[in-house]
Amino acid sequence: MLTLSNINFIKNEKRILSNINIAVKEGECIALVGASGSGKSSLLKVFSGLIPHFYQEDHFSGQLFTNGELVTEANYEAYIKKTGVVFQDPKSQFFTYKVKDELDFELENNGLERGFIEQKVKQIARLINISHLLDCALDSLSSGQKQRVAIATALINDSDTLILDEPSSNLDLSGTNLLKKLLQSVKDTGKTIIIAEHRVYYLRDVVDRFIYIQEGKVMKTYTNREFFSLPDALRGELGIRKLSIKAIKPDRLTKEIPDKDPLVLNDVSIAVKRKQLINSINLTQSRGEIIAIIGRNGVGKTSFAKTILGTQKAMTGHFLIAGKPLNKRERLKSVWMVMQDSIYQIFGDSSYNELLIGHVQSSADQIKKLLKKFDLWHVRFTHPYNLSGGERQRLIIAVGLLQQRHVLIFDEPTSGLDGKNMLRVSSIIKEAALDHYTLIITHDPELIAEICDRVVMLDHTGVVLDLRKEQLDGSTLENLLTF
Repeated sequence: MLTLSNINFIKNEKRILSNINIAVKEGECIALVGASGSGKSSLLKVFSGLIPHFYQEDHFSGQLFTNGELVTEANYEAYIKKTGVVFQDPKSQFFTYKVKDELDFELENNGLERGFIEQKVKQIARLINISHLLDCALDSLSSGQKQRVAIATALINDSDTLILDEPSSNLDLSGTNLLKKLLQSVKDTGKTIIIAEHRVYYLRDVVDRFIYIQEGKVMKTYTNREFFSLPDALRGELGIRKLSIKAIKPDRLTKEIPDKDPLVLNDVSIAVKRKQLINSINLTQSRGEIIAIIGRNGVGKTSFAKTILGTQKAMTGHFLIAGKPLNKRERLKSVWMVMQDSIYQIFGDSSYNELLIGHVQSSADQIKKLLKKFDLWHVRFTHPYNLSGGERQRLIIAVGLLQQRHVLIFDEPTSGLDGKNMLRVSSIIKEAALDHYTLIITHDPELIAEICDRVVMLDHTGVVLDLRKEQLDGSTLENLLTF
């Protein structure tokens, strides 16, 4: 059993956790739910022992017990060896260059025999469906593939407890279904699982209890049955995502989209390090139209976006706006992309100053309005590195909306967002799209249903499906996103 007793945590003079008391039985699976920035990730760090053992400059009080024994500096190393952790950003926990080396790493550090290590790596790779990735460089993987590798590294040492921070955020539905089966099989072995998650539909048959966190406090604990019986109005009020994909109903209102000055991609082929990913993309988009770009993890969606942006060279093809061809340099001036790894787009020392960079002409009222619109005014003086994943994502989108560009590309803009912030970001993207060409790379069926006019599916040959929203419902979306 894991027990948190009277946990309090203050970071940078901001109270993150207040009087937390949680007991998790051996073999139980619990999920922490609540708004972005409510303290879920910090609570996972307490369960893992990272807080306070690696956050000693911050104020912490309280105790963590494992089977009645207090976890201290003296026995922390033994505790962490039996605890597997998957962070919100999986790259932050990688130490090596190749996937296989990453899986080898901890087993080698424990002095295990080479033959056992080889057998264990093959076994876990088959379980997580990453056998085909073992010889790949970690930095060449898609975000979803990195997520699976991180889960494999957390499991390879036969941990008693598995801690996961938004494990489905970068996964397509096939990956999410695989994750569900994996969690169920891990639970069946008697291991304890603690998850922080916004997308909860796949946890219906896995989680025993849901703990709702608000402003660093435990507000309510639900049994599985109670949670999945929540009235839709209350669920929305709590900021919890849809409880079933089939319950998603796309907006049927058809908006007027003028068929003029189109963005045209003609025979564009995508490659990374001379390896062709997508053979030939032909796509036409009207100004004001929002297109969802979907496809399985690793197909090349982000590389496609970077090629449009101009940071990656196309092997072949032409890009035109209103009939005018755009070369690589011109595209850099015409396209703004909100990256999936938003931390790489951070340069300021506060949320407020981040919006000022390159936009000193922007008025204080304009910046204040934008920060309030994204529910970031209360963290305007906070360093972006100290924001939650969802808060940082919203900040980068806000920066993007200050750019005077023709094309807006969003790479998984709702991956770290709760239900309320997903709707808030959807509304802002929808508003910004009125005078832009907007492309959204996403696995999020709720986002697609909320704002997208078309869904375009890519595979290695190019565009294989192009549907308008009038052709979609929850079941269709589920089928489309399960590759």
